[in-house]
Amino acid sequence: MFGKQTGDIFDLEVPPNHHVIGFYGSSGRWIDNLGVIAVPVRTVASPVKPPQSPQPTAVNEQLAAIPRAGIELIKEFEGYAKALPDGRAKAYADPLRGWEVPTIGYGTTRYPNGVKVRQGDVVTQHQAEDYLIHHVDKSCRGPLEKIPTWGQMNINQRGALYSFAYNLGSGFYRGYNFESITRVCDSPELWQDHRWIAAQFVKYRNPGTSVEEGLRRRRLAEAALFCKPVSSSTPNWDDDHDEAGEAGDHSPEKRLDQIVREVAGKQPVGAKLTPTMSFDTLITPHITYGEFALYDQARRFRFDHQCQTAYEISLFLERCRAHFGGNPLVITSGYRPPEVNNRIGGARKSEHLYDYPDKGAVDFYIKGVSIYEVESWCDQHYPHSIGYGASRGFVHLGMRSGKPRIRWVY
Repeated sequence: MFGKQTGDIFDLEVPPNHHVIGFYGSSGRWIDNLGVIAVPVRTVASPVKPPQSPQPTAVNEQLAAIPRAGIELIKEFEGYAKALPDGRAKAYADPLRGWEVPTIGYGTTRYPNGVKVRQGDVVTQHQAEDYLIHHVDKSCRGPLEKIPTWGQMNINQRGALYSFAYNLGSGFYRGYNFESITRVCDSPELWQDHRWIAAQFVKYRNPGTSVEEGLRRRRLAEAALFCKPVSSSTPNWDDDHDEAGEAGDHSPEKRLDQIVREVAGKQPVGAKLTPTMSFDTLITPHITYGEFALYDQARRFRFDHQCQTAYEISLFLERCRAHFGGNPLVITSGYRPPEVNNRIGGARKSEHLYDYPDKGAVDFYIKGVSIYEVESWCDQHYPHSIGYGASRGFVHLGMRSGKPRIRWVY
């Protein structure tokens, strides 16, 4: 049987390259289990319901023009709504217009083939992203490419403007009340002035409304991406560029309340940390020894120099935490002994190995704060290693022998 029941209406679909030769079903007061009998033919029937996802070739072509960082920023602020336990998402009613406008995934209301989303529809997260990319490509790409300075912009600047356009409309350039963002586009000589760029973006936040704070965060994240330099370095695949297997894991966040209870009344030990201390030992006022080990005894430090590196990293993490209002900071990956690093597929010379003095790393995020804002702030203030992992939900903060300033993109 081919078809899908939605409410009290039964839509029948004929598979591609099939022809209907009959119907079947049981009947009572209503017709139940209605289906079609189809046989293969040479001609292709036009499908009634939307395809499960856009064709991969088309999506790849779109991504060639739409920076991944822009898509990730849109996803972060649009949200993946109504997620089911298995990771798929079901259609939901538009917050303002209800079921008059069924919506799914990252805000999709109409599938790439033009068919409207219907109540009861379900998509995978990959499909939802494909629909988002298709919509961004069709609604934003044309107008943005007409901006005179578009050819001078790098992929991060373009990604920031894709997010801005998706949120506020693709026709913003030289539009009414869009003088400030138009000035940004028309002023390449000011593109390295981070403060000025942020001041222009943040004007578009609907002051005095219930959405002001959310829009403020989004505008600052877009400004941070616009000002973020594009890495031109060639990745060293023995290094941390290829890893991040556990870095995007947000399960450590579940321990936050327990950690707060365990450290109540304790004082930080700072540079006096030793490998044998308990995991609830505070290194600095808000960061524990256990967080560097993910509270796993197999990841306990083995040498004093590892403790000193953790202390130095913790000092900067405290600065970062304070800058963003004291929101909880979550470490998703810290010390990895060789056997752990091998098991999870970490890079051969990963900073997470802490195998030499002044070598170590953490991957982290700050709860309730845009990871792009955190990444941008760290990029400006941290003098050692940073891996740009915001698109995967984390920032990599590390150091290595000689403490050079290194940047890379995951």
